[in-house]
Amino acid sequence: MKSSNNQKRFSLVLAVVLILVSACTAAETPTAQPAATNPPAATAVAAAPSATATSTVKPSATPLPSAAATSTPTIASTATSTLTPLPSATFTTTPTATPAFITPGFYGAGGCLEYRYTPSLTIDFCVINVEVRWDHHMVVTVSWINNGASPAGSITKPSDMGNTDIYLTDNLGNHYDHVNVGGDAARNIELLSGITYLGTFTFPPAQPGATIFTFHDSDNGLEIDDMALITPAIYTFRLPLKWYPSLTFEYRSDLWTSSLTEDGGGLLTHTEIPACQILEWQPSEIQGKYKNTMPIGPVTYEIYGWSEPEWGVREYLAASGIETYDFAVKPLFHVTIPYDTAERCLNDASIVLATLRLLQP
Repeated sequence: MKSSNNQKRFSLVLAVVLILVSACTAAETPTAQPAATNPPAATAVAAAPSATATSTVKPSATPLPSAAATSTPTIASTATSTLTPLPSATFTTTPTATPAFITPGFYGAGGCLEYRYTPSLTIDFCVINVEVRWDHHMVVTVSWINNGASPAGSITKPSDMGNTDIYLTDNLGNHYDHVNVGGDAARNIELLSGITYLGTFTFPPAQPGATIFTFHDSDNGLEIDDMALITPAIYTFRLPLKWYPSLTFEYRSDLWTSSLTEDGGGLLTHTEIPACQILEWQPSEIQGKYKNTMPIGPVTYEIYGWSEPEWGVREYLAASGIETYDFAVKPLFHVTIPYDTAERCLNDASIVLATLRLLQP
């Protein structure tokens, strides 16, 4: 099957895409605990400035959307000293001649092509964006839309697991086979008319000096080129931890700002929900009532909590799931959750909690 090579734009919501690759947890309204002791809930007085960048996107690429801010109640701070902001990371907007690695973050690189599957059916195929993770792997998010006139005009798409006809090449001539697939890319699915199907392809780290990539689907004669991974639209940062210095969290620059608690622990504050915070807590006794034990990403957490008049507090005690880490000292984190935005706060906090891992270069 040959591509028509007709370029067209296609817009998708990044929030839907991130759900495919992130761990989320359902919201739960905290239960009042009359006997609970109020903790010193810290609020950042001085948030660290986030790095800002302007994405260089090819004309057909779909930009990453930003969500509208949500007004929420503010938690009163009990801190008696001004928090010390973390130094902001400095990024070079113009890549060096031979950079060691591409900067971690989300890149609005991609584009769309329409190709004819049968004489009467066409498919829109898009590369929506590329995430470069801290382990330097490149995760390409793609979509398929069947342009048939009715649901009866369906197409069966096989799983792309192990499909060597889908690969990347770069501006240096290197070839990259995918090492993992996710979402609808990993399934045998029937593409119904008008429905958007989403999948991911994970590729190895880019070779030094590679910055421009082409996505190939040679089985269908598709090439989406000029995918520039130079300046991310959204950066991902790592949060240093005081009491667990061998570990770190990863967080998105558009959703969280970092600072320190009055005790010097790591603190993340949601950019759209200021009362939603993730606080590093020094090893201590659990204060709340046990709720459940559940995996969030690769990490298994014991979850405790209690209620305040306008927000709840969850204690997340990491119990297992981090290779080579000695859980004789279990990492403990507090999450403050305003009731009126509990689901959004819990989901975004869970995405961060799922990234707890050993701090490596």
